[in-house]
Amino acid sequence: MKKILYTFLFLSIAFISRGQIKVEYSIGYGNYKMEGMKTELIRIQEELKQQFPLSIAITDNFPGYVIHTAGINYKSGRHELGTNFTYLSTAGRLAYSDYSGELVDKINLNAFRIGMVYRSYFHQLALNKNNRLAFFAEVSPGLTFTKTKTKAYTKTAATEIKLDEKYGFNSTSTSLSVLPQLGLKYELPYGLGLHISGGYDIEMEGSLNQNENVKVDWSGVRIGGGFSYLLPF
Repeated sequence: MKKILYTFLFLSIAFISRGQIKVEYSIGYGNYKMEGMKTELIRIQEELKQQFPLSIAITDNFPGYVIHTAGINYKSGRHELGTNFTYLSTAGRLAYSDYSGELVDKINLNAFRIGMVYRSYFHQLALNKNNRLAFFAEVSPGLTFTKTKTKAYTKTAATEIKLDEKYGFNSTSTSLSVLPQLGLKYELPYGLGLHISGGYDIEMEGSLNQNENVKVDWSGVRIGGGFSYLLPF
């Protein structure tokens, strides 16, 4: 990781005398591997069934969800170097309900990914005087910080009993990742741009600090699109 940091630092010094600052935002979709969390959800399901002889079902199994990314890059010619910030979320949920009440155990995962990014525009196509298409490839190493929070309870018309202490956990984890992507940018006048991209986030599993046997893995496909603005100075 130190070698990667030194490489990015060297490139930024080389570009700094002849570039511009660009800000961008993307919204997209990602799916997540989460094998460790899925296994843990099944384990909790079996424990709940032992205490409550009910048909408790998995209603959410850490599905893919919307991803938000904001970044600031230093652009020099066909190259960009910068940093980005990504928000990810998903959840696992166990539930049972009937006329007498309900039982719910929900595990929420929220994460922030802080990454560096190097982008290269390998082919450009002029459409007219003010507009052009630019194809790019990029790679983004980063750190993902995850917070896990559980809400578990049984509820009837008269009472609600919390089960968080036995069947829930509030924990954190940190993991390394590398996200390579390919994309297409539509360049507009006045420094504006629209882009789409897709890739695969390769994550190293992160252990929960309260239970090292439970792993968090955000690995998965990433697709998205957004806009950018090249600052006029």
